[in-house]
Amino acid sequence: MTSRGKTVIGILSVLVLLGGAFVGFRLLTREAGEPIIDIPLVSETARCPLTGLEADDDSLVDRRVLAVKIENSPEARPQMGLAEADVIYEQEAEGGISRFIALYHCRDADRVGPIRSSRPVDPDVLTQFGDPLFVHSGGVDAVIDAIEDAGIEQINCNFEEETCPRDESREAPHDVFTSTDTLRDFGGTNGEPPGEALSFDEEVPEDSRRGRQLNLNFSPAANVFWKYRNNQDLYLRFHDDTLHRLEDGTPVTAANVVVMLVDRETTRITDVAGNPASNFDVFGQGDLLVFRNGRVIEGEWSRDSEDEMIELLDRRGNQIPLAPGQTWVELFPTDAPAPPSF
Repeated sequence: MTSRGKTVIGILSVLVLLGGAFVGFRLLTREAGEPIIDIPLVSETARCPLTGLEADDDSLVDRRVLAVKIENSPEARPQMGLAEADVIYEQEAEGGISRFIALYHCRDADRVGPIRSSRPVDPDVLTQFGDPLFVHSGGVDAVIDAIEDAGIEQINCNFEEETCPRDESREAPHDVFTSTDTLRDFGGTNGEPPGEALSFDEEVPEDSRRGRQLNLNFSPAANVFWKYRNNQDLYLRFHDDTLHRLEDGTPVTAANVVVMLVDRETTRITDVAGNPASNFDVFGQGDLLVFRNGRVIEGEWSRDSEDEMIELLDRRGNQIPLAPGQTWVELFPTDAPAPPSF
């Protein structure tokens, strides 16, 4: 044996002896039930409950949801901030146009807007997401009262121009833009985060079929298409044949498109043109379509109470897992001109 080999063996022998001595010392000095050697556990990165993706920082998971009402009339486009939202709800507003509720939890956007007024369905949607902070540009008294009655904290941009400045390059009233950081700084961070009700899995459920294109014809003013692209594994959003792009040119996409068939309720609320405002029943049960990875799963949505998260169930009553990533929830009326086609 070489001198180097003898040296290595000598060092190893000393380490073994030292290790044995340490174990013996721990056996003599440890408390009852205490482990002999403390092995630190490797902590798993927290996952965002509304996307199923790993959070950039564990603290983000404990934040309250920031909800922003964003306009979608043709005059409002292109918008900004939609790409960074965890979940986006779309519902029909007056005159056949649609409007969004963008929910920000784990991600932030440097520019969000244009921010517009609230609608009757907003409080019923928001109460399932913990203790959200809701940002809008006003609304009729009945809707503002309903938001207050639901215990939802709000920022009314009509009265907070420093927090919600107007963009001089845009025409009013489609000109209110801000950032999520500015809104959180003004509204505070206190509030319960959303629960863990949504289920995520990278594997597509077996009980699915081809679902590469979806048409939601809300009205002639809001004829929405979602088209799946293999190379991105995402759905691209179109208004008729026009790709929906944001202000920076980014196309609007979704990992999941969830279609909830909901009953329309006519209210006494009207807009400035005299068009009646609709509400939509998001409690109880209804037909459901979940589009993900170029496939569609049919089932039923279910929600029994205000603070309960929506359940997405397949025909056998099992939870439908979403693909990790952003989800668009389409509140599609059962009395629309045509049913969803795919």
